[in-house]
Amino acid sequence: MKIIEESQLKKTISQLNMYQEEHRSIKYFYKDLDELKLGSLQRFSFQQDDAFFNEVSFIFSVISSIIAHPHLSNKGEDIIVRASTAGHLSTESFQQVFKDTQLWKEKDYEMIPEYVHHYQYTDELKIYENVFIGMLIHLIDVELGKYSEFYMHMLPSFDQADIEISENKTIEKKLAQIDDLERKLRYIKNTYFYKEISKCNLALRTIQPTNILLKDRLYHYCFKFYRQFIQYEDKDRLLEDFRKYYFFTILKVFKDNHFVLDEKKSQKYNHLSFLFKDYQVEIALGKTLTDIDLTVSHHHVVAKHHLMLQTERDVQMPELEIENALTTHVMTLWNAYQFVQLDQPIFSNRVSEYEMITEWVMYSMKEVQAKKDIYSKYCPVCRHKNLNQEDEVYSCPDCKTMYTFKKDEKKDTIWFIQLRR
Repeated sequence: MKIIEESQLKKTISQLNMYQEEHRSIKYFYKDLDELKLGSLQRFSFQQDDAFFNEVSFIFSVISSIIAHPHLSNKGEDIIVRASTAGHLSTESFQQVFKDTQLWKEKDYEMIPEYVHHYQYTDELKIYENVFIGMLIHLIDVELGKYSEFYMHMLPSFDQADIEISENKTIEKKLAQIDDLERKLRYIKNTYFYKEISKCNLALRTIQPTNILLKDRLYHYCFKFYRQFIQYEDKDRLLEDFRKYYFFTILKVFKDNHFVLDEKKSQKYNHLSFLFKDYQVEIALGKTLTDIDLTVSHHHVVAKHHLMLQTERDVQMPELEIENALTTHVMTLWNAYQFVQLDQPIFSNRVSEYEMITEWVMYSMKEVQAKKDIYSKYCPVCRHKNLNQEDEVYSCPDCKTMYTFKKDEKKDTIWFIQLRR
């Protein structure tokens, strides 16, 4: 997630926690859900990009000032050098020379020191506060990379049917701003300061508010910027909050589509049961911080669908597909993917989080009227023959679609238990 998205998520979670605290009864928790105004992280992200770019530009000017005159740590060590290059000797150094006979040699019938002890002072750049600045530079570098790739993918592209490629001045402006910031960043990364500091381990976890970070005006600007925008030093908490945000989005979709809470079967906030048309629908938090399970039942047929959430914009390959789940989808803030096709996003154009969740939920109860005489023999998706049948469930060995016919005397209706896109 982008930094400003994490910042807004933190505020949203505070709002959700307050709502949950005020609605201890599960019945009223769901009944009053219309009162909860759940904002879109996507929309906020677009609105705040300009402000964030301005903040980064200012911080780059501050960092450039720090690089010109950084705080240093003075260290010293005793070394032995030729007497001719030593310059002024301190009293302590002279006493050491006087006692060390190996440094003296005879010249013109008298003993003179050829080498002397000399205390040499060195300035050490790699102090904690400068490593923090290096970490901040690296963090902003990664962040600008996310912005660049994101807006690049939003540029209008050529289609065979197009006569010309349409303009999008907003996207063009954002990319120009990013290019300008990346130019300033390249200057900073080419300085001696960054080249030396980057040799250190920049993966600082919890930042300590030292005297320099609090009292030096320039360093404090950088520390304040970090505190303002970096909301999640604990990535597990980020995953947990991101899942909670999507869980409430799912409940919003249920409410807007008139799902009825089954109070007898809903005893916990993290495992709720609903009635929708002639389906029993359960939504539950999974075992890990990224998982949400959706279970849809009709008579004795049960279909489990699994959702894996990822906070990064570019989807990463999960370790495995969840067992006993008919479908597994991976969802970020900006798109959704089937587990079997992670290289192909489901939505070719941008849609909101709410629209993505609506698609995922309602797709699990996809119905179509079709003659049972025909489609009990041929797959309704790919027309493949030789279907597998177990009890009343049909499965296609070719496209992996699974479906059943709902019991209805007036019309033949297919319920797609698993519909491969």
